Amino acid sequence: AESSGGGGEGGGGEEGEGEGGGDKPFPWLFLSISALSSFVFNSLIAFGVAVTYPLLVSLGTLVGIPLSLIADAFLHPGSVYLLEVVGAVLVTVGFALLALPFDEWVEKRKERKRQRRGGNSKGEVRRDEDVAALFV
Repeated sequence: AESSGGGGEGGGGEEGEGEGGGDKPFPWLFLSISALSSFVFNSLIAFGVAVTYPLLVSLGTLVGIPLSLIADAFLHPGSVYLLEVVGAVLVTVGFALLALPFDEWVEKRKERKRQRRGGNSKGEVRRDEDVAALFV
């Protein structure tokens, strides 16, 4: 009589055996490391969204591309190609450009231009009559 335990033709279906009933143990270490790294990744994503902007965090996950390239270079020496390096550099430069505070720099530059033209901090420029009145 067949067992309804789902063991199929593989035999006993004991813990630790793979699908084919081979001698390979279940990769608990690999599974545990994968689960832990996924937990850390998702926790950091949630923290990043709470502290910064969701767009910055979603683009920050692209940093995994150059990190994967570095890991491949160490784990499989000689398997990294030039185009992969170029792509990783472009991703890194793109993320760095997005992370820089360009809005603040542009605003400070505009403020310095206003001050050089004689305007106040609110962007109002003095009229010629007002400037002429200072010298009379």
